[in-house]
Amino acid sequence: MNKARDLNYAYKPLKEVIEKALIVAKKCGLKVIITSVWRSSVRQHALWVQGRKSLIEVNRERIANGLSKITAEQNKKKITWIKKSYHMCMPKSMAIDFCIIHDKKAIWDTKADVNDNEIPDYREFVDICKLLNSNIECGADWKKKDWCHIQWRNGININQNEVDMEQEKKNLISAIVELVELFLKRLKK
Repeated sequence: MNKARDLNYAYKPLKEVIEKALIVAKKCGLKVIITSVWRSSVRQHALWVQGRKSLIEVNRERIANGLSKITAEQNKKKITWIKKSYHMCMPKSMAIDFCIIHDKKAIWDTKADVNDNEIPDYREFVDICKLLNSNIECGADWKKKDWCHIQWRNGININQNEVDMEQEKKNLISAIVELVELFLKRLKK
């Protein structure tokens, strides 16, 4: 499995909540799959262009990023509103996307109730996640709804995460330089 759907690439507390939520959802008769965990900025851009550029340009970007082609009808709809996402946080994603499965098909109708308990399935899974941990935030609660998006909201700012990662990169480079210098000194002996 790659970073795109592997929960091991999610922030550990988020991963733990989602794993528990998947178990509870299954007991409630819901089949939920994870559709996205970590994303590169290039992959995020490939998603962002949908509904904003020509079908040819969109599909070129999608294919280059391991995504399937879409139809002209699908390209009428924007699927993300942001170029920076909690999916892009390093070293671990602070967000996941999911979908409900019924009869081996993805159900994107957010009002669907495949387990017949009078609770829309997307709302049901979101509520399970929120009950498991109060740091869970769902795109369903935003002005521009994103029902299949769940993220960790404990005050971590995407931009702060990038600043921290820049410092981590500098620290890593310094450590590598020190190791190379040490190695070269030992070679001279």
